[in-house]
Amino acid sequence: MAYQTTNIAYHYTSIDTLLKLLDSIEENRFMFYGSYILYMNDPTEFKYGLDMVHSLLLPIENELCVQNEICLSRIWDDREIREQHIDMFGEMFLLPFVVCFSNHKDFLPQWITYGDNGKGVSLGFKIQDYCLIIKNGDYTTIDLTEFDEKQFHAIRVSYKRVSNKHVYNCILRQMYKQYMGKISTIDAPNKIMTIQLDYLREIAFILSALIKHKAYSYEDETRLLVPCSKMDDVKFRMNVKGQIIPYIKIGIETNRLKRIVLGPCCDFESTKLMIETRLRQAKISNVKIIKSQIPFR
Repeated sequence: MAYQTTNIAYHYTSIDTLLKLLDSIEENRFMFYGSYILYMNDPTEFKYGLDMVHSLLLPIENELCVQNEICLSRIWDDREIREQHIDMFGEMFLLPFVVCFSNHKDFLPQWITYGDNGKGVSLGFKIQDYCLIIKNGDYTTIDLTEFDEKQFHAIRVSYKRVSNKHVYNCILRQMYKQYMGKISTIDAPNKIMTIQLDYLREIAFILSALIKHKAYSYEDETRLLVPCSKMDDVKFRMNVKGQIIPYIKIGIETNRLKRIVLGPCCDFESTKLMIETRLRQAKISNVKIIKSQIPFR
């Protein structure tokens, strides 16, 4: 049931950002800025995925013969209530922070949108071969409560309709079974809503961030989803559009950097020399630097 992704995923950015990453290494880790999911470039980000997950709940409940009084879809059926809960999760920074990668190493739309209009770099990082953890033949959620960069489970985004056999539907079904098992042990009505909200938040955290509108399918995105462990970790920056973006610092081991693609508008020889020098100074080795093959100016 694991969802296989590529062995190398690419983060498009500017050369200036690469130099800042090299200048701010902590304990052999690059310190990336993970942006809050509600502040991404896609204005429908997360809520689109949330609506898609909501549409999957009722068929699963019918399949599992869930009693009406404990149906999670009953809470989510009321859009106003649903959005109130998401706003609450959002304001408390309970939703994921994201570092984005593409499975394209040299792709013109990515250069234009994220790679400084062709003057930037594409950083190739080695990631896990499988993004979901399977134990004893069953699905278990990734431990998002304590991020461990040594695991680095990056998760591939889905742009297609989530069918009954889709891995994300299977995950949702398994999570629902876990919820039913826990709710069956509760005899205090006032605790039921708390458990329901906990499971809805977990479903939202893991799945809603991984389902995007098909219009963005060209990005072929893989995501690193990271929770905020404490409110003090949240910082704020201004993006190029003047918008305030909440973020947290996320460490990625330097030895995972395996390839750097220089953008089609870079002066290849001088830029390569500069990056090689900085890599040596940072004691980072075995990184292949290559030139974009895209004709663009």
